[in-house]
Amino acid sequence: MLEDCASQGRLRCEPLAASHVLHGAIMGAMTWFSPSGRYSVAQYADILAELVLDPDHPPGDGGPARAC
Repeated sequence: MLEDCASQGRLRCEPLAASHVLHGAIMGAMTWFSPSGRYSVAQYADILAELVLDPDHPPGDGGPARAC
């Protein structure tokens, strides 16, 4: 999926770097995330997307929703 994002110019970094960032952030959240905490799951997902996706290259073609 990250390769698809990269081929569309949607990543802020190389796919491997994005993979490492996302993996670390998701696995690390298991130690601190609380449903009653500062961020909701949706807010945390938005933060992660902002870290790796380039806002100047929005997704697509008006087709079905995709990660990229």
